[in-house]
Amino acid sequence: MTRVTVVGDCLLDRDWTGTSDRLCPDSTGPIVDLRRRLERPGGAALAALAAAKHGATVRLVGAIGWDDAGASLRSMLGDSGVELIDLGLRGPTPEKVRVRVGNQTVFRLDVGCQEESQIESWPSEAEQAIHRADAVLVSDYGRGLVEDRHVRAALEQRGPTRPVVWDPHPRGARPYSCTTVATPSLPEGRAALGSSAMSPSDVAADLAVRWRCSVALTCGPLGAVVAHQGGLTVHAISPSEGDTCGAGDHFAAAVASELGAGRDIHEAVDRGMSVASAFVAGRHDGGARALANHVRDRGGVVVAAGGCFDVLHPGHIAMLRHARSLGDCLIVCINDDASVARLKGPGRPMNTTRDRIAMLLALECVDEVEAFSEDDPTTLLAELRPHVFVKGMDYAEVDIPERALLEQWGGRVEFAPLVDGHSTTRLLRLASDLTG
Repeated sequence: MTRVTVVGDCLLDRDWTGTSDRLCPDSTGPIVDLRRRLERPGGAALAALAAAKHGATVRLVGAIGWDDAGASLRSMLGDSGVELIDLGLRGPTPEKVRVRVGNQTVFRLDVGCQEESQIESWPSEAEQAIHRADAVLVSDYGRGLVEDRHVRAALEQRGPTRPVVWDPHPRGARPYSCTTVATPSLPEGRAALGSSAMSPSDVAADLAVRWRCSVALTCGPLGAVVAHQGGLTVHAISPSEGDTCGAGDHFAAAVASELGAGRDIHEAVDRGMSVASAFVAGRHDGGARALANHVRDRGGVVVAAGGCFDVLHPGHIAMLRHARSLGDCLIVCINDDASVARLKGPGRPMNTTRDRIAMLLALECVDEVEAFSEDDPTTLLAELRPHVFVKGMDYAEVDIPERALLEQWGGRVEFAPLVDGHSTTRLLRLASDLTG
């Protein structure tokens, strides 16, 4: 298995998503009704997760603060199988909070992102991780970590025959002489050359001369232009609609993984473009599957819960709130009308599938709802592949099929505490007594 070491600035990204249908009366900005909060690793941490998803064994050399944001970041990295070599950050862990309405970012809040990284230590494990990796990915987010003298010395000592991929930042360092290929975006490349009108080919060629390395210039839906000793090569790609935030990290991670596995630069770039395109497309195809992919791609924990949810009551709410507390999104899998009728008998459900979905989506703790027609949700769960599936404690002693299914990909089943005195059957019996 290819060993990839990622070096760079680690961030915590927060996505706050909601709806908006009115403007704030004391400003021109929108009022956003918050529906969903998602935390995910950002910066070099996101690149490390992307490399791990690509199948590499990944070590991350980065500095994280000793605060709540840092604790969340460490936990997410650990859960994703990335080995963190923590240099310790003097100061707060930088955070980027994006407030979104639908697929559109309304504005972004940066917390502690302007401060330069000051590391606490340089352990021998960090140097070994850089020296022994099949490929190194430098994920520079302009906070100064890659300019630390220890980091620079370790990178420069890797030698010219061992690949180093440099993902640059407009405020960051110029790629070092050890760099095999740099992966700037077209806007970043133009900014580095001080020209906003140069063609992609000219930008790639000029940067390759200036930086003395190959350059894979990403141009969004237009693909990529690679400048190297053999000349220029254009790599086309099928355009993907959606938010491209994070696509560059996935591109660079795939290129590093492919070069580390012995592929040439053309094969690596082709693979990188394919991975980046799939990442963008997968985020916005709508529905539960897109949400599950989106959360999983960013190292988050996908939680699913199942049931009929015919007549909502406090027991349901408590279960769903408990389920949502276990991860970064909650997808509720509900039996459709025919399935409920088979399980519960004549007269059920009391509420149609459409109405039950609407009621569940109105709950703040629920991120997405999907109906299934079978007697159990195993087919749907096999598509969603959640990390956790939640049922009520009354199923704890039952050999439910979801348990064996989730174990296939390392997931688990959790049982939520019950609220005494609350059940759909009891409510319907009371209603029948009152009307009878």
